[in-house]
Amino acid sequence: MRYQEIMKVLSECGMGAVLVTENWVIREVNEVGIRLLHGSEHHWLIGKKLSDIASPLCLEPEQKIYAYMGFNEYLLRCPAPSAEDLPANCRLVVFRTATRDAQCDMFEHALEQVSDAVVMCDEETRINFLNNACIQMDEVVPSDVIGEKNEKVYEPLDGQSLIIPQAIRKKQIYLGRRQIYTTRYNKNVDITSNTYPIVQNGQVLGGYSIMKDWSAVDSLNKKIVELQAKLIAQSDPSKH
Repeated sequence: MRYQEIMKVLSECGMGAVLVTENWVIREVNEVGIRLLHGSEHHWLIGKKLSDIASPLCLEPEQKIYAYMGFNEYLLRCPAPSAEDLPANCRLVVFRTATRDAQCDMFEHALEQVSDAVVMCDEETRINFLNNACIQMDEVVPSDVIGEKNEKVYEPLDGQSLIIPQAIRKKQIYLGRRQIYTTRYNKNVDITSNTYPIVQNGQVLGGYSIMKDWSAVDSLNKKIVELQAKLIAQSDPSKH
């Protein structure tokens, strides 16, 4: 396929593309590329250096370095398809908006710094994220448990059902719940947690728990959790 046809197709798919010389001078740019690079129109970008406008787009796409274009605007370079007729000493640079990617990386970094343990599962209860505090508390190996169902990694020891699958199934929030469980690595853990389903437009995307080691919970909060557990037990007809 000719490079101009490729640039048009990429634009229709919401991706930016520029034809640049070996010195990164822009010779052509597609419609989406004009918008993403903040060009008022095509000729405004022609002759300018991509390295001056968004230098991370000049790096190989495998490096995943974001180009910051303004508040909450990030771009990411993508692999470029082969073209039959690229002009001599020119290359095609393809990129897309990556604001969601950057935000996700920032949120994940923040979760890694908090002292509470966090575990997140998808709608089928498969684990897709554990922060450092959770890894240390449960003594799990991330590469072994990511993608595994919550029930295959954790087993309750207190006669209760695991809370994340309940939250996902019932679309219900569970606050201040104590749970004692063992991991597939035979580590017994006693925690108190707040557990939430992730619901968007009525669709359940998954669920997550924010947990504290029971031994680290202060006495007042322990009394509150224990009282709450008694009230729940009294209101559960299956317990009578």
